[in-house]
Amino acid sequence: GRRLGRVIHPVREPLKVGQSGDAILVPHNETIIESNLNAKHDNADIVSTCRPAHLAQNKFVSLLLDEARRRLDELHKDDANKGNGNLALEDSISDEYLRYDEEVTHISESKDFPSQQPIIVIETSKGKTYHTRYLVAADGVHSPTRKHYHIPMNGEASIQDLINVHFRTNEALSKLLMGNSTTNPTSPISLNERNGENNQAMLHFIYNSKLVGVFVCHDGKNGDWVLQIPFFPPFQTMDDFTEEKVRGMIWAGLGIHPTNDNIASTINSNDEYRFDILSLRPWTMSSLVAQKYVNDSNTVVLAGDAAHAFPPAGGFGMNTGLQDAHNLAWRLTLLLKNEASGSSLINAKSILGKYERDRKPIASQNAALSVRNYQRTLRIARACYLDAQHPQLLIKLLDSPPINFLPLHSRREMFQKLVQVAMMPLRSLEASSTASKSLHANYIESNVRAILESGGSLPLVFPSSEIGFAYDEEKNNWNPNAAMDTAGYVPRVKVGHRLPHVVVEVFDASKDQNVCLTERDVASMKVHSEKGFSDCISLADISSQLRQKLSVVDPIFNLLPVFSENIDDRTNTAKLIKSIADEFEMNTVVTPVFPKRPRSKFEGVVLVDKNQKLYTLAKREALPGTADNSNDQIAIIMVRPDGHVASVSWIHEAYANDNNSYNYSDQIRGAIKDGLAHSIGHE
Repeated sequence: GRRLGRVIHPVREPLKVGQSGDAILVPHNETIIESNLNAKHDNADIVSTCRPAHLAQNKFVSLLLDEARRRLDELHKDDANKGNGNLALEDSISDEYLRYDEEVTHISESKDFPSQQPIIVIETSKGKTYHTRYLVAADGVHSPTRKHYHIPMNGEASIQDLINVHFRTNEALSKLLMGNSTTNPTSPISLNERNGENNQAMLHFIYNSKLVGVFVCHDGKNGDWVLQIPFFPPFQTMDDFTEEKVRGMIWAGLGIHPTNDNIASTINSNDEYRFDILSLRPWTMSSLVAQKYVNDSNTVVLAGDAAHAFPPAGGFGMNTGLQDAHNLAWRLTLLLKNEASGSSLINAKSILGKYERDRKPIASQNAALSVRNYQRTLRIARACYLDAQHPQLLIKLLDSPPINFLPLHSRREMFQKLVQVAMMPLRSLEASSTASKSLHANYIESNVRAILESGGSLPLVFPSSEIGFAYDEEKNNWNPNAAMDTAGYVPRVKVGHRLPHVVVEVFDASKDQNVCLTERDVASMKVHSEKGFSDCISLADISSQLRQKLSVVDPIFNLLPVFSENIDDRTNTAKLIKSIADEFEMNTVVTPVFPKRPRSKFEGVVLVDKNQKLYTLAKREALPGTADNSNDQIAIIMVRPDGHVASVSWIHEAYANDNNSYNYSDQIRGAIKDGLAHSIGHE
């Protein structure tokens, strides 16, 4: 077959500030080095210590399950070593507390006695009954829990039906497809062109007379693939996609077959190249967001696919679900601990309502973006003279008088034949095409490459949406402009945004020495060593990192007083801020950020930002009248447990020692109160 075009995406190098997620069309017979994708940003800072990665959901679920079991067993052993364990050390606690492969069959509510608080009663497929105060419904797009509480989904319920084929290639076929074999250089799937490395592309859009579909390479080295095939019920049924027929489609799509002349000489009597079909199932692509994320009694919270469903183009489904969990977990922890202590500081309606106000607009944005991504793939199909609207129009015609008076099986036959006719011109793309067919193929290739060259391919990286998404922005950062979908990320120290990646030195001012990082700390915290730095971390997700460093189990709010280089006596002010923060019930850790190591001791960890990047970023966002050019100001940044900025306040350092200052301490208290109130929904 003919390769119509190949694009590469900025996924193998760390993204830079301002770097877009646009792909680049590879010229004929040429290669492009990924590091040159956006050369104009070479001197820019990286946006994260991590780079984009492709991780299949089934593999991710397996990793989560293994980690959950490991953590549960670790906690059990710790308790047992302290004499608090109820089970022997050799027993596993994961089976007791981790309910896997257990389906919820019935949900009801009762009242707790004597508090009269609602209690959720859950019955499962294993005959067990559980009682819980709160329930997180992460039970998928068809969520029985969501349906039980009559929470509707808004949006487009049926964009396209598809068949998902999960298959695994054997070692020989995997090597061939990964480009480690020169057996079949004409295969459109054999794409390794990077010095013999396993560099298989992730997405392969196939257009030929036997298959129109998309191959997804989850793990080419180990042979883990998925094929997505368009499906048009009721005029197609699963009987039209038997395993034998689908097997033929896969061979046609891969561009190889044991009987093809170009590789026939390499096939031995044992069928060297093989694959196993692991599953074959239909599904419906949709774009839906739940009308609300919390039930009326504020006891059930939707998360993941139960709250939203997107087209898979762009990978926003799982990422959005992870963001849901990231936003929700610390809220539930604070809520449960607050109720256990008898405090009235936090209530379910406010803190869970804030979760919905944060996450629902982001889901709506990602749903719209995913639909635009799907529409980008349809542009390529139209360039091949295939229009996704034609099957829909044909279905509408077959369902309308007088044709709908014909038996269904007759109309199915008509549909199948017309689809075959529509796909016949794609034979021109086959390697054995005649001169006239080649002319048609040249037109198709020219159309496709024109789209790809203009940036019309399906992007894989969306920096402004994936890193730059923000809560509580005006219209929640809503930007329906398709041209901006792949815009670069620009760090901002602003309420609702994640605290950006800034490299700082970790310093224990109470001991006048660098913090000694453990092996685990180094793996998770240390990003790189710069001249003059010993142990460096990123401010991204600073609250989580400090929990590890300080061995704190509960979520923490991090208060960052950021000092400019022109302020002399910094530690006294930092101590005052810490003493005021200690007045609050919330677990708030004060971590001063200095431009250089402090001369005086401070009880706790301080951060050293030698280049004052955080201060500069905060100053850039300051509202008129809140920050001036006096350089004696302190930016007080409250960071939520999930790493998002809760508040940014500015105060003058000079007021700290001024007897005539106006309520300097009250300004600090106000900054802390604003951040906490914003975080837990008391707004």
